[in-house]
Amino acid sequence: VNSEGLKNKSLKFDLGIYGHSYARLDTLRNIENSTNLSFSSWIKSSSLEEQVIAQLGRNETDALSEFMVYTKEDYSDDAFGFNHVEYTGALVCTGEWVHIAYVKEGSIGRLYINSELVKTANSINNIDVQYSFNDFVLGRDYRDGSNNFIGLMDELTLWKKALSPLEVKSLSNRFINPEEEDLVFYFNSDEGIGDYVYDSSKSENDIFNKNDLKLEGALFSSDVPTEDQVSFRTLTNANGFYLLEGIRY
Repeated sequence: VNSEGLKNKSLKFDLGIYGHSYARLDTLRNIENSTNLSFSSWIKSSSLEEQVIAQLGRNETDALSEFMVYTKEDYSDDAFGFNHVEYTGALVCTGEWVHIAYVKEGSIGRLYINSELVKTANSINNIDVQYSFNDFVLGRDYRDGSNNFIGLMDELTLWKKALSPLEVKSLSNRFINPEEEDLVFYFNSDEGIGDYVYDSSKSENDIFNKNDLKLEGALFSSDVPTEDQVSFRTLTNANGFYLLEGIRY
């Protein structure tokens, strides 16, 4: 099933006339103090500088209360109550679209690039860390405004569970159903105008989570992952029937 006719957009982060652009969400809803979390996004960047993709709770000074995923020239680091993790099995800053996912399950962290597991790490002191869910930022280190991301992001998700390898692979190439269980936010970034990206995710009571993202200089772009990379996909349920979810109107 193709996505022809959709106004597909992505988020563009760069150096504007008022400084580096970013996006923020002051208070996450529907997170319920979960210690298992998963973050995913398509990104496109050719910058060789250290860049923050996403961070949670960064205004705290204790590293055990923050989450951060960022890139460097030939590897990606993460700080998620974990020591920094490096991988060299895949390049991120290639100027091409790449899918990343970071999964925290108890005291174990797993980093995926294009659905492939590239690194597993134990948390600091093997502790199942409890995070401070007070803010979420894309595109820079919110504490001091450094490590700005230069490039594009699209199809961003946050989950209050540890995604399995099969789930990571499944969400990487499809438009997801915004009513999927344990989904905290889903930004498809297709608004195209305005200063907000609206959260498409819903709770189990069919109520929008309303984790809407405020754009601080970030803009919309028509440069998006190809249809071969992400589009509408059918899934097979337990009874063997094909399901097509996440249809956008």
